[in-house]
Amino acid sequence: MSQESPMASVYRVHCPSFQSIVLATRCEVIARPASDPSSLTTDTRDEMRGACFVALVGEKFDGHAFIVQAAKAGASMAIIERALTAEESEGLADFEQAGFGLVRVRSTRRALGALAHAWRRSILKLRVVAVTGSAGKTTTRRLLEGILSEAGPTHASPKSFNNDIGVPLTLLSTPDEAQFLVAEIGMSNPGEILPLTEIVEPEGAIITLAGRAHLAGMGSIEAVAAEKASILEAVPEHGFAIINGDNPPLLAAVERLVQTGRAPDRVATFGLSPGCDYRLVHRSPTAFGQSIEIAFPVGAAGFEEGEPRQRGFELRMPGEHNALNAVAAVAAATELGVPWECIGAGLAKVAASDMRLERVEVDGRAVYNDAYNANPDAMIASLRAFAELASGISRRVAILGEMRELGPDAGALHEEVGAHAAANLGPLDALVAVGPHAAALVAAARTAGFTGQTLHADAFSEAVAIDAAELAPRGSAILLKGSRGARMERFLEPLKSAFATD
Repeated sequence: MSQESPMASVYRVHCPSFQSIVLATRCEVIARPASDPSSLTTDTRDEMRGACFVALVGEKFDGHAFIVQAAKAGASMAIIERALTAEESEGLADFEQAGFGLVRVRSTRRALGALAHAWRRSILKLRVVAVTGSAGKTTTRRLLEGILSEAGPTHASPKSFNNDIGVPLTLLSTPDEAQFLVAEIGMSNPGEILPLTEIVEPEGAIITLAGRAHLAGMGSIEAVAAEKASILEAVPEHGFAIINGDNPPLLAAVERLVQTGRAPDRVATFGLSPGCDYRLVHRSPTAFGQSIEIAFPVGAAGFEEGEPRQRGFELRMPGEHNALNAVAAVAAATELGVPWECIGAGLAKVAASDMRLERVEVDGRAVYNDAYNANPDAMIASLRAFAELASGISRRVAILGEMRELGPDAGALHEEVGAHAAANLGPLDALVAVGPHAAALVAAARTAGFTGQTLHADAFSEAVAIDAAELAPRGSAILLKGSRGARMERFLEPLKSAFATD
């Protein structure tokens, strides 16, 4: 059996020398390794020979149970945070005598962050942009990664490696030749964003949105905005920030930081509002996504005197929300001095990722799988994009799951989504809702004027999926959207089975 770390490494991870580990973590040395580790891992399923194994502890895993397994597999050393039990340490003494190293720290998670920060200090030439937001941060990170990779070797957070494990592993796995790093920074509770951002020491930061996510832990949209804005405190004075200019709670939180000298000198806005520095002025759907036109601020590089400060780009993603994600990425690239040709080529090559409005053809139906995650703002954006994508379809079926971590306002927020569903669906369309607030969502849609067919259930089941399939004849378009915990992608297989027999 191996440690099932929540984030198995997707590539070899750098590791500082043993001396650097001791200095960075202030650890207690139990046994010195015979040789410096050559890599670092948190998962014994990775290549262990010569590695430093960090024994992380979580709700469902404890790496201390796998120390001997790591030693047997050829690891150079391990970092622990507590004494090993007799069962966990059985046979370990033999490996220590053979040169297996062991050090103890107060917290292996904090030690991982300290090692990553020490590594960051050794590669100061690396230009780093940190990205956070209640919605859109992963897509924005991918778009900026695409742009910067046209300008030079670029590394970025894989998938959603954005917590206190993923951010350090992202940094430690940065290739030596990389010129740019795009680091995604996530949060669930107060006080998480700033420490993670301080690890990567970014030159610039992007805040895509301070929205209604994690309200159960944060309490209010103002608290979410303050937490998101804290990313700017880790950006140096000479750096830059790109923030959503259509987001009043975020603007207020950033202004407080600016007034108290805790933000970089350069803070630029993006969005739709006339006052935004980087503004989306036009977009039109295309066969592969959309064409967008962006207005740039006075002083932006690349414009001749008297030339209109606007540029057009091709984007392989649908929806206004993705167009705005692209504006944020373009703004950051412009602040970094990336040439126009790199920006255009980079944007044009990035397609939608898995379960983010991913189109799947199923027996004559177009299924838009947007099931990666959801909060009220992301759900509303998805409904709008779906209405645009399926504007010429005779029957549109929105299958909406639960939005989690919303606290005491969860019911009202699901009702708000129901009202938006009514605004984006017509009388020939259908609405399916699943979860504890499903009935309230559908009732709110009815109250808002929706007259199409509806279906709701307290929980997912194959029977519910089969009933939903009956609402989607050939030629229909279907949207799947919900929080990660709702796992709305589970609808796909029952839908496929039902459609195959019609």
